[in-house]
Amino acid sequence: MRVKILGYIRPELDYVDRESLVRDIEMDIEVARRSLGRENWGVQREGVDAWLLGLELGEKEGEEK
Repeated sequence: MRVKILGYIRPELDYVDRESLVRDIEMDIEVARRSLGRENWGVQREGVDAWLLGLELGEKEGEEK
């Protein structure tokens, strides 16, 4: 498994109920989507981050294998 940490959203918390946890997870998802949509935060389409898109090193998105 490969993991790339791009940022930090919030600290780990102890939740009093399931609903609060679910709300925070939904907010985390939205924050992550907006962050990944930014030019400098997203996955590089080629090079070392290509594996995140299922591409091989040196292969470009949309290119035939």
